[in-house]
Amino acid sequence: MALYTIGEVALLCDINPVTLRAWQRRYGLLKPQRTDGGHRLFNDADIDLIREIKRWIDTGVPVSKVQALLLNESLDGSNGWRDQQEALLQLLQNGNIPRLRQWL
Repeated sequence: MALYTIGEVALLCDINPVTLRAWQRRYGLLKPQRTDGGHRLFNDADIDLIREIKRWIDTGVPVSKVQALLLNESLDGSNGWRDQQEALLQLLQNGNIPRLRQWL
């Protein structure tokens, strides 16, 4: 299994290392391995997770809400994301702003 430093991951995912550290410390979104010296090491699954987090944030989801969405998605399986997109689209089309706010 390949392991990557935080700098390598930052380049692969086009994200600042400071952001990755914040996602780990503040939000508990990442759990990288550590070297004996305390340096973070990320595997391929971590990189996939980082890209998924970034997709959520790029669609306008606040980072503080991402963990709940990731947990919900893992419980729902692969259709969880699509189901949530459809629910959100339905709320938008119906103009149901109060329910939309509650969903977010």
